[in-house]
Amino acid sequence: MKRKRYPKEDRQERIIAAINAHGAAGVSELASELGVTRQTVRRDLDELSVNGIVNRTYGGAAVRRVGLEPTLMERSKVATAERSVIADLASGLFSNGEVVMMGAGVTTQYLARRLAARYDRLQVFTNNMGAGLVLAARPGIRVVFAPGDLDPGEECVCGAETLAFLEKFRADTAVFGASGLFEGGACEVHSGIAWVDRMMLRQSRRHILLLDHSRFGRPHMELVCAPEEIDILVSDRRPERELRNLLTECGVEILCPESGR
Repeated sequence: MKRKRYPKEDRQERIIAAINAHGAAGVSELASELGVTRQTVRRDLDELSVNGIVNRTYGGAAVRRVGLEPTLMERSKVATAERSVIADLASGLFSNGEVVMMGAGVTTQYLARRLAARYDRLQVFTNNMGAGLVLAARPGIRVVFAPGDLDPGEECVCGAETLAFLEKFRADTAVFGASGLFEGGACEVHSGIAWVDRMMLRQSRRHILLLDHSRFGRPHMELVCAPEEIDILVSDRRPERELRNLLTECGVEILCPESGR
């Protein structure tokens, strides 16, 4: 009898479920269960590992640790289509003359490129080196880099000086990414980034979270904000019903291709 062939997305969801159920799983057993080659499973595990969903081990993968995440450079190689969708959607949420605080991360860098192409009058306060450099190349966009301790792996600055500096300013909008979003709120692996994001949210009137769907339902080490502190969630796909209903009850607008905004 011919085995059912799963699309990549369904296959990876089944891999994640198997690993979460047992704590770990081997390449051979996953290949046998899914009816695919070991090479296919290895590619899936490598992708899931780079995206921070599982921890790659010798011969398989294990449940991820809440305090670990791949570097920005590693994360930039995955979910590129999803990040492009998110950046395209989010770029329409701003207006010329707006003051924006922009946090660290890969997806905010994607958004920076869209903003630079779309607007000619913005003021952007950021700790994100890549985003700031892209925006600064656009005449009419003023970029203010926050001072602080450089984190080369995340291409951003953090620390006490960063917080003290940002506290002196107010913004129309704070836009940030996160390591995960679950019923408790948006969470982050990097404490320094979490502190800066919290300050940006505190100093801004409107809060926009950029997050691809692979990070839904994933708690991480440090909570950045509760769901009710998020005004707009921009993603490539709607969250599953339980999380979606909770966000809606908290007044969060969900902007994704299905929303039709």
